Amino acid sequence: MQSKLDLLEERAKEVTLTKLKAKNAKLMVKKANLEAKNAEYIKLKDETAKLKTENTKLLNQIIEKYVKNKADIVKLKTGLRYPILFEHIKMTILELEAKNAILRPIIEEFAKKSKYSHLVTVFDKKNRKFQAKCI
Repeated sequence: MQSKLDLLEERAKEVTLTKLKAKNAKLMVKKANLEAKNAEYIKLKDETAKLKTENTKLLNQIIEKYVKNKADIVKLKTGLRYPILFEHIKMTILELEAKNAILRPIIEEFAKKSKYSHLVTVFDKKNRKFQAKCI
């Protein structure tokens, strides 16, 4: 009777061991998947940081170009007194205003995103100072 009991215990241990090995194998696969996803997440996070930096640089360039165009428009408007250059100056002003009309929605789109709002605030301050000088 003792030997039967020992055999049953031995089989129970074997079954339990087999189940645990199967469960361990599943967990190892899950672990490998999670590590792969984590590596992908880190890679995406780095790419996102690079893109944010690029966006900030581009926004700064756009704002600088917008402000420069505004300054050029004011300079050209002061030159409207000269009848000889009137048509050329008028055309140049229209071109610059058209360029600014393209740039302004880009700046406003960035303004909607809170992470770039500090740059747009700087732009608005520059724009206000510029407008005050013009007046």
